[in-house]
Amino acid sequence: MNIRKFVEKDALSVQVIYRLAFASFPWYEDLSNEEIEKRWKTQQAKIGFECLIADALNKVVGAIWWDKPTLDELRSERGKFIIQFVKQKIRMGDLLVWERELIVSPAYQGHGIGSQLRAAFIELVLNRCERRVLILTRMRDDNLSVIRIAEKFGFKRTGYRTPSSQKSGVFHEYWYFSKERGNQ
Repeated sequence: MNIRKFVEKDALSVQVIYRLAFASFPWYEDLSNEEIEKRWKTQQAKIGFECLIADALNKVVGAIWWDKPTLDELRSERGKFIIQFVKQKIRMGDLLVWERELIVSPAYQGHGIGSQLRAAFIELVLNRCERRVLILTRMRDDNLSVIRIAEKFGFKRTGYRTPSSQKSGVFHEYWYFSKERGNQ
């Protein structure tokens, strides 16, 4: 397994995996190619967008991507609670990162690829921060495999949950990872 930086020729493969991943547990979303492309382009347009690819024998089998939102963007997208949380956790000069997605092709799930992607992502982000990094993400509370990966790397719950738009009675919980540079 090779973890590498995204290049533009990977876009279609990432979109295919995105569609497959969201068509299965826990989302069961039937997304059109057009909707997937729109979501992908929206993500790519965000400030500080970056993506890592899991590559098995020159085949894209997974990806993780993130961006570096401003507080105004974060407030607009996620609401005032998350801003209050962030302001308690960061100081001037700290790096704020939003992990958007961690996806693995269903045929390759359960083989540690998600863990490899998250490890490479965290290492890359930590190596770029001057003092401290705060990584935010959100996960559905029924997506236990992704939650286990997050917990393994030290992600913690923020205590803030929002109802899932896909399934009644299920919530998205906001999670965070915070670490000082050099305390690896």
